[in-house]
Amino acid sequence: MKPSISPQDHARVLAEGVDIPQQRPSFGLPLPEVGICGKTVWVRLPEGLIPFAARLEVNLAAEVRGIHMSRMEEVIAGLYDREFSDLRDYGVQLGSEMMARQGANRGRVRLSGQLPLIRTAMVSNRQSVDSIAVSL
Repeated sequence: MKPSISPQDHARVLAEGVDIPQQRPSFGLPLPEVGICGKTVWVRLPEGLIPFAARLEVNLAAEVRGIHMSRMEEVIAGLYDREFSDLRDYGVQLGSEMMARQGANRGRVRLSGQLPLIRTAMVSNRQSVDSIAVSL
């Protein structure tokens, strides 16, 4: 059985609850890279909806305790329905939105996956479908 919470209760908890990542830590310790890795993101490209393994990082200021993982997920989900002309455009948009949502001034997006590679044989003129590894 999955617990559920109404949208109204969720909004109330967010408004009234303590924002732990934004609290002041016992002692300040800036971190150059915090984030998530091993996350699958789906990117709409001219070749179709393609999965990529992602490693997403932002810097953490000394004045805060942590990052909001849910805000990173919200950025990823918000980009799901958008189409991008190439993987770099997606990476730039993901990085910009992720940094803005986390209040970071540095970030890094690493993506790796495979795109379809369609070739036509010179002799038979038949198509061959393969893949090519890409990373960003």
